[in-house]
Amino acid sequence: MKTDKINFTGFDARPIKALVLRDIGAGEPFTKLVNEITNIGENSGFDVFVQNAEKVMKGKDYKFNPFKVLPNEFYFPWAQDNLTFLPNGKMLATYLLRSINQVVENFTKRPLVDLKHHIQGGNFFIIKNNDKNSLLIGKDELEYYKLDTIKKELDVKNIYPISQPDFHIDLGVRPLKDSIVLVNDYNVLSDALHNAITNAKDFAYKNYDPEVREVQHILEEMKEVFEIGRVRNRYKNNEKIIKELQDYGFKTVRVPGCFIRPSFQGDVNDENHYMANFMNAIVHEKSDGSLVYITNKSLLDDMAHITPDIEKKIGFSFHSLFKNSIKDYVRPENIHFVCGDGYIPVSLEKSQGGIHCLCAEVPVIE
Repeated sequence: MKTDKINFTGFDARPIKALVLRDIGAGEPFTKLVNEITNIGENSGFDVFVQNAEKVMKGKDYKFNPFKVLPNEFYFPWAQDNLTFLPNGKMLATYLLRSINQVVENFTKRPLVDLKHHIQGGNFFIIKNNDKNSLLIGKDELEYYKLDTIKKELDVKNIYPISQPDFHIDLGVRPLKDSIVLVNDYNVLSDALHNAITNAKDFAYKNYDPEVREVQHILEEMKEVFEIGRVRNRYKNNEKIIKELQDYGFKTVRVPGCFIRPSFQGDVNDENHYMANFMNAIVHEKSDGSLVYITNKSLLDDMAHITPDIEKKIGFSFHSLFKNSIKDYVRPENIHFVCGDGYIPVSLEKSQGGIHCLCAEVPVIE
């Protein structure tokens, strides 16, 4: 399907003015991630800034200094959870981080509002709906916050609560525009893996190809790991989430967005461990109305020895599978998988956090 005539009329995925990251001392991998995001921003029309213990600077001017990193007592790297930039120009944050956030306030010239209870940004999306700002939010927040309080603090007209795909909704849901919301569906990935294994087996048999045979066996092992992880997953809510969104009037698109593995300890109630998460993403609307989708690189293709040549033979790679699943909404050339020399895959695997978690999005003031 051609994608050169994409035209959106306006729903979420608004233009981003800037992204803010925080340096807690990850060194060279973080530096490479900053460079990746900065290059994408320069080509897409948004700025990138990095805050260390001394100041806020442009991404292109950032250099790692081990003596100027922020402390990590409050999970500072997760800027999306700790800073909320509203379309009305205000910035919300917890009062506990006043000294850290005030540096950003002084730099951006946007007023800072200290909150006793600041909702973490990974569990909501501010969306555009009929020229009104509305909110897509995880239901867990309703245990602690009243709807009227949320509406007032986040300056939204309507609130759409959905079930949790994980402890934050940005790990399994990603709104685009025109009432379109991407929802991770483990069945889509499972079916794709099954087809890839079948294709690899057939190709290896017909062509006596030992490399493809090796890939087949690795994919079979991966599928087994994935299925165990899916069974042990605490959050089996994707069908419920899809129904909730559709009842609200959204169009849902099922995508193969996440690959999880089970806990090494075998605890069925343990946290999900992401070997791939393409849902956790930043979406920016360019001046021509097209979308830029910035998400996390996975190491799964490398682990499975899927080279471009192998991909042609079996018709499968994890990254291409996801790209194809959203090509009707985002041009393939505008989909970016950032890595940071392994910083992103490690963050997903160890801490469940990806690029959306790491970047506080600064929207254009409306």
